[in-house]
Amino acid sequence: MSKILLSADHIVQSFGQRKILEFEKLKVYEGDHIGIVGGNGVGKTTLLNILSGELPPDEGTVTREVPVSYFKQFRQRADQVDPQTCRKLGLAGKLSREHLSGGEMTRLGLAVMNPGSLLTFTDEPTANLDADGVELCCQMLEQCPTLLLVSHDRAVLNRVCTRILEIADGHLHFYTGNFNAYREQREQTFQRQELEYQQYRTEKARLEKAAWQRSQASQSVRKAPSRMGNSEARLHKREAGEKREKLDNARKAILSRLEQLDRKEKPREAAQVQIDFSLTDPPANREIVIGNHISFSYGKNRIFDDASFSLPKGSKTALIGPNGAGKTTLMELIGSGAPGIRLVPKAKIGYFKQSLDTLDFNKTVL
Repeated sequence: MSKILLSADHIVQSFGQRKILEFEKLKVYEGDHIGIVGGNGVGKTTLLNILSGELPPDEGTVTREVPVSYFKQFRQRADQVDPQTCRKLGLAGKLSREHLSGGEMTRLGLAVMNPGSLLTFTDEPTANLDADGVELCCQMLEQCPTLLLVSHDRAVLNRVCTRILEIADGHLHFYTGNFNAYREQREQTFQRQELEYQQYRTEKARLEKAAWQRSQASQSVRKAPSRMGNSEARLHKREAGEKREKLDNARKAILSRLEQLDRKEKPREAAQVQIDFSLTDPPANREIVIGNHISFSYGKNRIFDDASFSLPKGSKTALIGPNGAGKTTLMELIGSGAPGIRLVPKAKIGYFKQSLDTLDFNKTVL
């Protein structure tokens, strides 16, 4: 049997009035490659912080048998990195640069990750990486003896993980296999829960109807007519009472069965994000953004040299290229209206930056 490297018991963690995590047991065995999945904000990073010892839980204990190597989601730039590792990660000659891209910053973080550690935690290690960077990252993750990986990259989860841990409503749910196996098992569980819920609703409605029918029948038992003789009236009253009692007992039995019915909740599907653009007033121009003869450098590093492009109205354009090629730089140039780039007068730019540095922390989300 595999050795237990980490165990967590009776964990409860809240932020303010919101309970993020509440589970009884979690064990990580030597050789596990566990992918941690769930919606944004469910507690994936919080779980890693608790398991690593960086965040003491409100309740419960965590026992670590070996040290943890933790590659964080919001990582800081490494100051001392092995030059050979940097060359392997495509960062040769870039450590002293002030203008590293988001993907290059991630690569720099990978350079200090030690895949030889017995227990490794990684939080979104492929964020902002290009295809080559993701491949290098996967190779490093595959070398980890035991791994807990938070990621939204299905291909990485399929390639690297042998178990999936889903966090939902603060609870942990384990599935055997990679992400595809998890999705299949989860769908089967959802279909079973949906069937059980429909069966519960049908049986509940049947019992409620039967109880109502017994109640109506009991109330409709006729009293003795006034023209009936005394002896006949007494007989009728006794028979009517026995009939009502029988119907009432049947109703009570049905209500008892109704109370004992195993309650099933309707399984919930994840809410889908829908963005409404119906109130926008787009420009009528055929081309919204035009760039002509753009040249740009960071010091001696030439990013663009006499480059040109255009964005037609209504187009959906993917901007691709290796880390450090200038993708974010081009968006920054468009957003700032740099020389050689023209936006039509009616155009308005909404820019969601990977660094999130456009957020005004004096404002609420609403």
